[in-house]
Amino acid sequence: MVSKAMHRIDQQVPVLPIGDGVARSARQQQRSPYLYTDDEIQRILHAALLYPSPKASWRPVTLFTMLVLAYCAGLRGGEVARLMLGDVDLREQTLEIRETKFFKNRRLPLAPGVMTSLKHYLVVREQAGAPTNPESPLFWSPQRNCGYTVGGIRLILTDVLRRADIKPARGAVGPRVHDLRHTMVGHRMRDWYKAGINPQSKLPYLATYLGHKDIRSTLVYLNITPGLLQDACERFRKNGAAAPQTRESLP
Repeated sequence: MVSKAMHRIDQQVPVLPIGDGVARSARQQQRSPYLYTDDEIQRILHAALLYPSPKASWRPVTLFTMLVLAYCAGLRGGEVARLMLGDVDLREQTLEIRETKFFKNRRLPLAPGVMTSLKHYLVVREQAGAPTNPESPLFWSPQRNCGYTVGGIRLILTDVLRRADIKPARGAVGPRVHDLRHTMVGHRMRDWYKAGINPQSKLPYLATYLGHKDIRSTLVYLNITPGLLQDACERFRKNGAAAPQTRESLP
């Protein structure tokens, strides 16, 4: 950027090339988040359960559980990779998230359906011979005798997206795994509107659940979709219709 600015002033100043890694990172940061539909979420989960793994029969359940946590709990890829077996509290139905992006822990209550999936995975994990000490990685690969890395999770879940025919077969274009986190926020906002709940009053709780320092970070995830806009307009219409009736009833 600096070399281009100097080149405009003095054309004898050369324009330095940008490395492929820097350019790729800049393009990725500029990409708009993709919000999956309910049907696409089901297709992704179905593709995970059908993932071909003849030498590791437990892998489809592992991928399915990773995706459930990424979508239903809005976990980052790094948070999924750092989960330990002791972070799961079956009695309290919570999940402890440690060493987050902003260096603070948080405890997440999980929905009954998520807990059911997690309990099933724990049974499969034990049957696969994974270590049972609380400090062992939650997502364990018996073939490699260690936990999954952040990069490994990203690669294999991206392959799931491709097998679900949601992401192109090649290249970095198309929906990303991280977009599941954006979708979680969008769907939560949608469900609040449909339930007649004012989403604004819930944003501080949502920010805490996502592990954000403040609500400003959460606002980045609030992507307006046609469906969400329609729900917001419908809520405004109902509230607006009630207001004139109240004023007319006054003496």
